Amino acid sequence: MNLNFLLTKTVFTAYNSSVHTWYTFNEPRPCCSEYSGALLSVSFFPISPIAKYYCAYHVLKAHAGAVKAFREMNITGEIAFKNDDYVGTPWCEGNAEDIAAVERHVAFQIGIFSDPVYTTGDWPQIVEDTLPPDFLPRFTEEEQKDLLSSADFYATDAYRTFFNAAPLDGLDACVNNTAHPNWPTCNIQVAYDSIPDSGWAVGPASDPQTLHWLFATPQWFRHAMKEIHTRWPTNKIMLSEFGFTRPFEGSRVPNEIYIPTDNPDRTNYFMSYLSELLLSINEDGIPLAGAFAWAMVDNSEWTSGESARFGVQHVNYSTPMLDRTFKRSALALCEF
Repeated sequence: MNLNFLLTKTVFTAYNSSVHTWYTFNEPRPCCSEYSGALLSVSFFPISPIAKYYCAYHVLKAHAGAVKAFREMNITGEIAFKNDDYVGTPWCEGNAEDIAAVERHVAFQIGIFSDPVYTTGDWPQIVEDTLPPDFLPRFTEEEQKDLLSSADFYATDAYRTFFNAAPLDGLDACVNNTAHPNWPTCNIQVAYDSIPDSGWAVGPASDPQTLHWLFATPQWFRHAMKEIHTRWPTNKIMLSEFGFTRPFEGSRVPNEIYIPTDNPDRTNYFMSYLSELLLSINEDGIPLAGAFAWAMVDNSEWTSGESARFGVQHVNYSTPMLDRTFKRSALALCEF
């Protein structure tokens, strides 16, 4: 930003004739909130409870500045950023505290980036009411004007959905106590449907490397798309990522390649999500314009490295050429 977006403008100019869909940032939420545990983290970035909010503030300002340059330069195509996470559903249906917990989850996980761009130009009210200005910098009126409508469509990396519940000692005990372990978000992510921890899971489990955040939950996809379109309405929504890790796929040895390539878990994940996507379009009127499966090949996945495999092509990491073999899920996607 201090260089007047020189690099941004250089990239826009270089690829103007060949790129027609642009993203300023990929998943800013985990980049801001989970950097301290990431392999690619900036080690000198201060580990502080306020760092993630200052990060969000500067990411949004950078996004708005990049979009402003994009439009002033009359670059061909459309531009947005990629959201992630999920809207959630109350753990106990009809429970007022769990309903409020969902709203807090939405505000702190998605709304903190989506509200300024798509609806208000400013932080979600819940976030602003919770965090003082020394935690969360406030936008000026000029910054709010630049932020509002600084995206041509809505993009979301919608891998899964969880239940949200209020903290066990209640919302008020958390919201009014900055020392509370769940402050400031004051909600709990729940992956099962009853008390105690022996209820049914929200969906089939992924690989242990990704189990803390990924279950297959196609039954919630339409609900999620309705919520996104209601909360942050646009003329177009892109499912910019969705994918699944088959449990223990990375532990298979090369001579067992027929096991990871015949991947019914991932195949079922993609087929069920895409079926729900069609229902979202045709039954619910959601303007979904496309879906991008993650990933084309097995990759180095954040802190999981090569052990968590998302690819629709198997990569043999023990060969010099990193030999690739199509999995069943790749063929299913082609034939859908």
